[in-house]
Amino acid sequence: MTHASFHFADVLARPLSQDRQPSLAVVIPVTDRFDDPAEVFHAYRAGLATVAPDAEFIYILDGPRPEVSLPLETLRDGGAPIRIITLPRPFGEASALSVGFQNSTSPLILTLPPYYQVEPKTLPAMFDQLEKADLVVASRDRSADLLLNRIQGRLFRDLARFSGARFSDLGCSVRLIRANVARAINMYGEQHRFLPVLAESRGYRVAQITLQQHDNDRRMRTRRPSTFVERLLDLGTMYFLLRFTLKPFRFFGSLGLAIAALGVLVGLALSFQKLAYDLPLADRPALILAVLLVVLGVQVTAVGLIGEIVVFTRAKSSDDLLIEAMIRSEAEPAAAEPGAVGERRLDHRADNVA
Repeated sequence: MTHASFHFADVLARPLSQDRQPSLAVVIPVTDRFDDPAEVFHAYRAGLATVAPDAEFIYILDGPRPEVSLPLETLRDGGAPIRIITLPRPFGEASALSVGFQNSTSPLILTLPPYYQVEPKTLPAMFDQLEKADLVVASRDRSADLLLNRIQGRLFRDLARFSGARFSDLGCSVRLIRANVARAINMYGEQHRFLPVLAESRGYRVAQITLQQHDNDRRMRTRRPSTFVERLLDLGTMYFLLRFTLKPFRFFGSLGLAIAALGVLVGLALSFQKLAYDLPLADRPALILAVLLVVLGVQVTAVGLIGEIVVFTRAKSSDDLLIEAMIRSEAEPAAAEPGAVGERRLDHRADNVA
């Protein structure tokens, strides 16, 4: 069996031409928080000079932001490889990233925040992990960070592990991802933090690397109490999506049966009191509660059954499955187009043939 692997050095070794696509697209979504755009751009470009000198920087402005777009336009007019995409109104960082993914033409995509999180000079270390991964996630070395920042990060990390995430720093936006993988993952709302988790749940290989934290990222970071509530709700959403998206009846069915069982137990207790102690049932609120619990349990179970039917009918045309390798006999004709079988879209690893 021969394995088709992506070598980033091979891309850089090709001769440059006017019509050649850049080897790397740097996607930077700009929301509420950002540092000096020109300074950050020059720092990132200098850090990537040794591995991707022809990298294209794609800025997605989440709503009109003249304080960011004007400095970037000045850099672009001066010859900097910058593309600026402005959304009509704020849609969230996940949507901005999706727009950047769809508008990039490079085989690799590096997502970076519009502010400093890691030292730009440490970014080339991520490219060494591409031999064994489809997505490389950066984790900040917080050994020198403030105690409060470390506590907040550790709390989010521990809660994220409850939802099935094994990554130590989901708050870090520095990620190197293959373009076909980035476009295959759907994100919305605040799910950009869980991009590695979503990729791993689809079967893609995800590697994690620790990079040096930038000095500016060690400043005191305070968040509103509502932010912690939103993060908790996001974790709950991810827990449900990862565990019960393809089997909703297990979640709703278990919950519905538990509620109905509680109603039955209350009803049995009332019946025992009626038979043993001749207590009346007509004016007891507990009887109404028992009936409501049984009805509610049946309704919740029915919701799970309906969800299971929807998943079953959709599963016939599902394109979520990936092929790690394909072994065929020499007499079997090769597929006309590697990576595609019928209408199924497969991962780049489907090119592995015997």
